[in-house]
Amino acid sequence: MRALRFTRFGPPENVLEVVDVSDPGGGDCLVAVKAASVNPST
Repeated sequence: MRALRFTRFGPPENVLEVVDVSDPGGGDCLVAVKAASVNPST
């Protein structure tokens, strides 16, 4: 499974990264996201 992660402020091309994550285990929850957006700060 993959996730889009950001860990700092800045333009999307510098802060967004695609990472591999493990499948949810005991006590975890998987949420299906149908739409999301990133609003650029100007």
